[in-house]
Amino acid sequence: MKIKRVTIFLILITILFFGCSHEEVINPNYIDVTVHKAKIEKIEDIRRFSGRVESQNEIEIYPKVSGKVTKINYVIGDTVTQGDILFEIDEEDVKRRIDILKKQLIQAEASLDKDYRITKSTYEQSKINYESLKKDYENYKALYQEGAISNQNFLNIKNSYRNSKIDYGKAKESFDIISGNSKEEISESLASLNTLKSQIENAKKEMSDLRVKSPINGIISRVYVNKGERYNFEKPSLIISGNQSMKIEISAAEHIVNYLQSGKQVSIKIDSIKENIKGIIEGVSPMAHSYTGTYPVRITFENNLNIKSGMFANVYIPIIEKNCVVIPRKSIIKEDGKNYVYVISPEMKAIKSFVTTGIDDGINIEIVSGIKNGDLVVNRGMEYLEDNDTVEIVKNWE
Repeated sequence: MKIKRVTIFLILITILFFGCSHEEVINPNYIDVTVHKAKIEKIEDIRRFSGRVESQNEIEIYPKVSGKVTKINYVIGDTVTQGDILFEIDEEDVKRRIDILKKQLIQAEASLDKDYRITKSTYEQSKINYESLKKDYENYKALYQEGAISNQNFLNIKNSYRNSKIDYGKAKESFDIISGNSKEEISESLASLNTLKSQIENAKKEMSDLRVKSPINGIISRVYVNKGERYNFEKPSLIISGNQSMKIEISAAEHIVNYLQSGKQVSIKIDSIKENIKGIIEGVSPMAHSYTGTYPVRITFENNLNIKSGMFANVYIPIIEKNCVVIPRKSIIKEDGKNYVYVISPEMKAIKSFVTTGIDDGINIEIVSGIKNGDLVVNRGMEYLEDNDTVEIVKNWE
């Protein structure tokens, strides 16, 4: 009885084994595929360019005065705002120069007072002389008309009177200039005082320039000065990169450059920044680079994501946009340098159709010829197909 049960068990195992093997080797009469309906959609020919991010407002700071640096307030990487004092230069030399100039001005003004007294005295004396000779001239004139004096005597007094009148006029004009103006206006009328005043004002401005200020908002990208050393204009003291408006310089080949116009929107991707960045083409050079033959193109964008100068960026620019028959690019199969797809016929047959392709955006591809709008194109399972195979369209691929 025990032997009989074992025999029956082995028979059952054999039947199950051969039965399963028979099911695996039998080919089904159709192949499962998924499809995509070819349709007219907008597609863009997007080209990728690369470049380094730079600040649009990178400014080299050259102080207007030289001298020993006494204080540095910022280091590389610090953020500054317009008007912040970056560093200071020793002011002792300028202070001494201002003190000397002020003393010279006081002396010049004292000299001006002396000139005033001399001019006034000259004027008063010439006035007395003129008035005295005027009376003599009038008296002599009457006597001459009566024939009481000779012609020569009359001419002598007339000439003396005439000369005194000229001297008096000049003295009066000089005195009127001095006595009729304020002391400030007097100083401006004299070259020596003018020069001193100008020198004092320049020295005061120089004193202000000893505190070197930032002209923009930005980030300190370079520092070339050291505390205790003398700055001497050989190179910039600092470089500040504006952190708001940024630029990327790219190069475009001759067959592409005419598709790039100022104002065109672009997409920018930076590995360390997750968000997509929008920018525009600011300008396209009309002249190719003498060595590379490519055309420089400037891309600009606003920095709202703490992007720093020197970061590597990819710039994606749509070259051509068009509405055309489009399918997923994964539907394309290559064979001997040609492209083909499988189109599903009404009889559920996979028909091998060679196609001519156009714009490829990395996801979808333009079909120039070979299929038409509305055709069902296999996009999964085509690796199992041969021309004219029977298929079944499934919704979910497993």
